[in-house]
Amino acid sequence: MIVVERVHGLRLKPERIYASPDQCHVVRFMVRWLMRRIDWDKTKLNNLDLYKRVVAQEQEEIRHKIEEQIAQQEAEEIQRALEKFKQKKARGVYSR
Repeated sequence: MIVVERVHGLRLKPERIYASPDQCHVVRFMVRWLMRRIDWDKTKLNNLDLYKRVVAQEQEEIRHKIEEQIAQQEAEEIQRALEKFKQKKARGVYSR
C-alpha cells in the first residue's frame, strides 16, 4: 500500500493525503511534478541520490533533444539531395 502524508510544519499527527494499494502512477506523477519545480541551482544537495537522479534525467532529456535535432537535420539534407537529383534528372542528360 502506498501512503502519502503531509508532514511539514508543527503537527502532532501527520495528515494522510493519499492512500492506495494499486495506483502508484498517481504518486509517481506527483513526485515528478514536484521534482521539476525545485530550483536545483539554489538547492545544494550534491550528496543525495535524488539530486543525482534529477541531474541525470535533465541530461538525458537534453541528449534526446539533440539526437532529435540531428536526425531532423539529416532528414532535411537527404530531402534536399533527393530534390536536387530529381531536378537534374528532369532536365535530361543531353539537354543544353
